[in-house]
Amino acid sequence: MRPRPIQLLLTLLTIAATGCIEHRAQVRNPEGEGAAGAAAIGVAVVDPFAAGSVHTVSDPLPRDLGVAAWVQGEDDSIIRRWHGRSRTPLPWWQRFPVDIAAEAWPATLICAAETTVAVTPVASGDSDALLAAARRDGYLTAAPKPEPTTSPAPQESR
Repeated sequence: MRPRPIQLLLTLLTIAATGCIEHRAQVRNPEGEGAAGAAAIGVAVVDPFAAGSVHTVSDPLPRDLGVAAWVQGEDDSIIRRWHGRSRTPLPWWQRFPVDIAAEAWPATLICAAETTVAVTPVASGDSDALLAAARRDGYLTAAPKPEPTTSPAPQESR
């Protein structure tokens, strides 16, 4: 007995519905000197970003997370910082035409990427050099001198 096309289609849909692909991007905050106090990961601000913690973002499509991490001093100035990315790969089995078979596979296929934060000290800048560069590049111009206001001389009334 030959299976009907509708039975074959339902069987394939049932198998295809059980499998999926997961892209998992992780950002790890280490213990010790390189640990960050807070971070902006993708569009999420993680504050506080506890030492030893892992922030995970999962999606069925490839992920590319921009990461900015920092440590603030007593006066809320940033004294240590780090910038990086956590980018999940696009493996060969997720490219056409192999992706058709990968989607039908009855298990979850995982693509993972992990990035570890390593904050470094921020060099303090010379404020006079910064102001000179701002003036040179046209970002800071001298304030216009106020026009002297002259009031008319009082006239005597008779």
